[in-house]
Amino acid sequence: MKRSAIKLLGLSLGLLLLFGAAPLTTHAEAPNVWAVVDKDDAQTVLVDRANVIDLGNGVRQTWVQFSYARKTPEGATSSIGLFHFVRNPDRLRNVQDALFDASGNAIYVRRPEKLEDWSPIPPDSTGKAVIDYVFSAPVSGSAEGK
Repeated sequence: MKRSAIKLLGLSLGLLLLFGAAPLTTHAEAPNVWAVVDKDDAQTVLVDRANVIDLGNGVRQTWVQFSYARKTPEGATSSIGLFHFVRNPDRLRNVQDALFDASGNAIYVRRPEKLEDWSPIPPDSTGKAVIDYVFSAPVSGSAEGK
């Protein structure tokens, strides 16, 4: 993953409550193409639209990055997470995640040994904006690499 893309990422405790957690597994081979899907005074949320993967059984995977207007309590200005999404009902789970300082240095990296449980995505939330985008974006690959 390019260092410039990593510098744009961020994750706060509020994000953990909203989404769960997310980032750093082997990334798809296509270059990242970040699309802003939500923005407010506290954060900008972007989705890697070039790497939306269909994992089968209605599950899609992509990277989500968060850029924060203010440092988190951990000193992060950005984060990145790898998430799985499903519809009906809208749910997500975090696959891996990382927090970064303003210089792009990793503060925290989490790669759970097993997949987390699915978390509901509330209507009118940042998570809802993200899942709507993920399921409207073209799929760039599948679990089989097709």
